[in-house]
Amino acid sequence: MHRPCVDRKRWGEAFRVALVAVAKAEELDDDLLRAFAYNLSGFIRGRLGDLDQAAKDLRTSLHLADSMDITLLRLRNHSNWGYMMQVKGRWREALDHYRTLHTIAIASDASKEDMSEIETGVGYMLLRLDSLDQAEEFLGRLHRTKAMVGHPYEQEFNTAWALLQLRRGRYQEAVKFARTAFATEQWDENDVIKRDASRVLADTYKALGQTGEALKWTEIAHQWEDSIRYRQQADQAMRLQLESEFAQRAISDSLAHAETEALLEQERAEVRSMDREHRMQRINLFVLIGFVILFAGVLFIRSRTNRRMQFEQLRSRLSRDLHDDIGSTLSSINILSSVARRKAEAGDEAGAAASLSGISERTQRLQRNMSDIVWSVDPERDTVNELLARMREFGAAVLEPKGVVFRFNSTGESNATMPPTVKSDLYLIFKEAVNNAAKHAQATEVVVTFAQEKNNLRLTIADNGIGLDKSDGPVNSGGGNGLRNMRMRALEMKAELRISSATPHGTTIDLAVAF
Repeated sequence: MHRPCVDRKRWGEAFRVALVAVAKAEELDDDLLRAFAYNLSGFIRGRLGDLDQAAKDLRTSLHLADSMDITLLRLRNHSNWGYMMQVKGRWREALDHYRTLHTIAIASDASKEDMSEIETGVGYMLLRLDSLDQAEEFLGRLHRTKAMVGHPYEQEFNTAWALLQLRRGRYQEAVKFARTAFATEQWDENDVIKRDASRVLADTYKALGQTGEALKWTEIAHQWEDSIRYRQQADQAMRLQLESEFAQRAISDSLAHAETEALLEQERAEVRSMDREHRMQRINLFVLIGFVILFAGVLFIRSRTNRRMQFEQLRSRLSRDLHDDIGSTLSSINILSSVARRKAEAGDEAGAAASLSGISERTQRLQRNMSDIVWSVDPERDTVNELLARMREFGAAVLEPKGVVFRFNSTGESNATMPPTVKSDLYLIFKEAVNNAAKHAQATEVVVTFAQEKNNLRLTIADNGIGLDKSDGPVNSGGGNGLRNMRMRALEMKAELRISSATPHGTTIDLAVAF
């Protein structure tokens, strides 16, 4: 029942055997041999990344197994096909195959070890389809009975169990099993498990608010994703080469047997000519492949470099925000705590209560700021749609309690992604403008217009308040800390920022940025 753990160095040999087995089964026209040959071919093709042809081979083998009622072969086909659908991310079809596999295994009185493996697969598919109660029914039974301890698929079970604990909000349990799954060395091709366990750890630490650990495990997950992609490319190249060699050998054999003795010498001359041509084609192909690999490597290195630069910029911004905003807030909380203690000791209850009220207000502001920081570094939130939702939520929360009419209009592609630094700076400029309108403008209406076309954004915030105070200089050159912060963030984004104000016609902030 277990999918064999073939040494990667021997995948080529196994694929050659599968190709020969299929050819021989077709030549002998033997259904039993054909059923087992196509099962073997489907499994190996799937491992080498040829998912479409693997599905065709498994479908042929399953049809023959059903017609001949071969239980063992039906089990193998449903197991392999379920795994293929899992690799493709087609969870519903994968679950159907695992459920059928489970039914056949029960009817055939399969071993406890095989049943545990199958139930792990069923539970994992249910988990991917968000059927948490059913998933916990399968996985929980295996966990309680410790059926997977020492099992060849213990690593996969630990990953599925960790993901279930994360979905249930049991974060410490999720960290424990995900770390165990990541550290376990069971077989040589466990890149997918390493990647999935890393993702679970990243999401769990993010839920726990441990941003540093979350970023670390996110980077590790990206590294394993790159490893998987590289292995798949190498496997595909090997498979194509072996198929080409096998096809050439088959054609050569067919010609050798089809031609008569009288034409043998002529055919040999033609074959030699074709060999020379094919040799040149192969040389040209290898040269072309070399250039493609070199070009892909350059693109890969450039992509990784850009990602590392963005990551470093994000770290610098996060460090600055933590130091400037959160550090100063914690310092003020500490001072207010000392004041409250002294006033309480002196019997000044009103003064102590005022200090405690100040601590509460700063604590709430600190929570909001922390929420903004976590949101700004979350890679799953780097879309225009997420930014718009955040803006609408903040604008309504600040303006509506003050009786200010808040209108938000947006146009463009809401599913487009954007760099995290642009997203963060854009949101902070919006917050500063809304806060100014709420606290100082004495406005009764604020209108926000957000327009996006391809990689160009335009944000306009207009209020009908009293306008800006001109005592600090022109609005486009001076202003208070809020305006200076806006200009500094616009400069970091290489954006065009225009601030216009006329008493008593209100203030308009217009920002245009390309990303």
